[in-house]
Amino acid sequence: MRMLSRPDRGVVSGSREMRKRVEWWSEAMRPAIWLWVIGTVVWPGASGMAEDFRIVTKVYAGAEEDHESAPVAETLTLFAGGVVYDFLRSGDREEMTVFDPQRRRFVLLDPKRHVQTTLHFDGVLSFTAQVKARLEETGRKEFAAPTFEVRDAKERGPMAFVLDNPAIRYTVVGERVPSPAASTQYQQFADWYARLNTMRPGNAPPFARLRLNSELATRQWIPREVIRVVRMKRGLRVREFTMRSRHQVTWLLSQSDRKRIERAGTAMASYRVVGFRQYLDIPQETAAR
Repeated sequence: MRMLSRPDRGVVSGSREMRKRVEWWSEAMRPAIWLWVIGTVVWPGASGMAEDFRIVTKVYAGAEEDHESAPVAETLTLFAGGVVYDFLRSGDREEMTVFDPQRRRFVLLDPKRHVQTTLHFDGVLSFTAQVKARLEETGRKEFAAPTFEVRDAKERGPMAFVLDNPAIRYTVVGERVPSPAASTQYQQFADWYARLNTMRPGNAPPFARLRLNSELATRQWIPREVIRVVRMKRGLRVREFTMRSRHQVTWLLSQSDRKRIERAGTAMASYRVVGFRQYLDIPQETAAR
């Protein structure tokens, strides 16, 4: 997810729409536990200390034993000069996302339809704040300020931990970052990207992932593997839903990475600018118009 100079009124306004979306989240993800984190961005790039690196991520649905399954989504995330360029491929869908903390904005680009939209941080924070407020108003404060058990997962190696409560469990295998700046870059991108995804229809609020990101930052780690198990109770039965992501981190950028960044810059200069709602709702058949 026009150029916004203030919170995106088309997205953050409309109490009835917000009520419906939060109620949908609450029913669909009732057992999920979320922790609210909102902070001021202090991006290392502002002081010239930003690291350049790349992360290849593959996301799988299902338990670990389903290792033969194909990934449901793949992303290439490039950290370059204090800006982050994320390239998503999921099925026949492609998207480029440019995270620019100095300008306090996301730019979303659709290569198939040649359209783009901009979301400023104030709009993203306003939207997620409304989600938090609505959860509290409806008596779901435990979703906004949960407690987790954090323990080492030595069975998975020396750099692994579990974040757990009765509703959700994260198992994480990590690796150390080469500098505190790289840790901060990763956490802030991951936090803001989780908030951004909240604004897309069908996605849950970001609070559980924010808590996980905080734990990674405390340890100065970046994830190599994340397994999320959500437990949903229906009557006397408890069903578990598992998602896995694997991350390959390389602490330098290739020439092909630089070309991808150039491609994103060209797209920002040439793609048609639309509003966020229109960006989400434009039918695929309008791409050639």
